[in-house]
Amino acid sequence: MKFDVQKISREELCSYLKAAGIDENEIRPLVFDTVDSTNTVARGEACKKIPTLVVANAQTGGRGRLGRSFACPDGAGVYMSLLIYPDFPPSEASRLTCLAAVATARAIEKTSELQPYVKWVNDLYVGNKKLCGILTEGSVDAHGGLAYAVIGIGINVHRTEGELPEIATSIEAEGGRPTKRARLIAEVVAELLPMLTAKNTEEYFREYIERAKPIIGKEVTVTRADESYPATVLGIEQDGRLSVKDADGKIRLLGSGEVSLSFI
Repeated sequence: MKFDVQKISREELCSYLKAAGIDENEIRPLVFDTVDSTNTVARGEACKKIPTLVVANAQTGGRGRLGRSFACPDGAGVYMSLLIYPDFPPSEASRLTCLAAVATARAIEKTSELQPYVKWVNDLYVGNKKLCGILTEGSVDAHGGLAYAVIGIGINVHRTEGELPEIATSIEAEGGRPTKRARLIAEVVAELLPMLTAKNTEEYFREYIERAKPIIGKEVTVTRADESYPATVLGIEQDGRLSVKDADGKIRLLGSGEVSLSFI
């Protein structure tokens, strides 16, 4: 059975959203052939105050945390952004990335039978290779609240090993069950929307920590703007910071906005 590499149409996406129990009045779907970045398009829609799902068949300027690029060739993956207006204080906005990671992992498991794990803070991995990246952006209003948030999700679906960077993988390369990319998008949204409106997100954050357990004990390189050093991952704290032990035995707590990790 071949993987679906046909362009996603709005009609196809709406059909899968409806099958997943999501009404167009709940979230407005926009589908594009090619965009610079779905996050950029979604941010441009923020003034309309309507929850919006932006999907593209290709991106020319896909990006991840800390300004990194994310390759998004035509038809090869899921490129989506969800524009929302969450009732989250800006101090807890980083949890949106955790919720998105859990929702995306669930959707991938449901549609492909792969079991990705979380590589703190915003990636999903299979083995030592990246399958999915998440980029959450937002804006603070005049009262110090969160005016809106955009959750961008990129999943490698169709690309084979020869077409991927050495550190990346895809659902196809890992032998996952072929699926329609539009269905995968709908399943991500169906998993994520209830999390965003839940009164208590603690159970989802506990699941995030559980899904990140494979990185505990891993030897990593921690990179900040002014330093880089080897460390061992100890765990994730309840506030979302990563606990590591450096070569001198010092315990450090790392915030998601200032650090990147690479496996040794």
